[in-house]
Amino acid sequence: MVFDVIFNLFQWLIAPYIIQAAYKCVEADEREYWNLHRILDKIREDSDMKKKPKLMIAEVQLPNAFAYGNFLTGSRIAVTRGLLNTLETEEIEATMAHEIGHIKHRDMSIKMFISLLPAIFHWIGRVMMHSIWLSSWGSQRQTRRISYPSRNKGSSLF
Repeated sequence: MVFDVIFNLFQWLIAPYIIQAAYKCVEADEREYWNLHRILDKIREDSDMKKKPKLMIAEVQLPNAFAYGNFLTGSRIAVTRGLLNTLETEEIEATMAHEIGHIKHRDMSIKMFISLLPAIFHWIGRVMMHSIWLSSWGSQRQTRRISYPSRNKGSSLF
């Protein structure tokens, strides 16, 4: 179980780097994407967030946006090239507000914790199953070792 917990924590720590590589994310330049930064600043102020997440552009043609990050990399919002080419400004604003909500509610950390639960339940189940098996095996050995006194034919307890 300790290995599963360590592996999941390690995976959570390196996940932002894997996501950046897989989606070819680059930080959005403030001069080139000034409108997106303005939208992000407005949403962040309206939602009382202190720290601005990094705005990333993912070089993917599918329209999508996602929030990711951890305490090492900081919060990030990625917007795909396909989303920028497909949606109107108001729709992009709504999408980014949705992603800000994920960051504000710490959904990435909650998701990491929840992903640990199946592994923990699996190990608890295995321990319980093995303890039951071992206890029944031990009691069978104990029963075989006990010698019962033999009864005489004709004698009665009453």
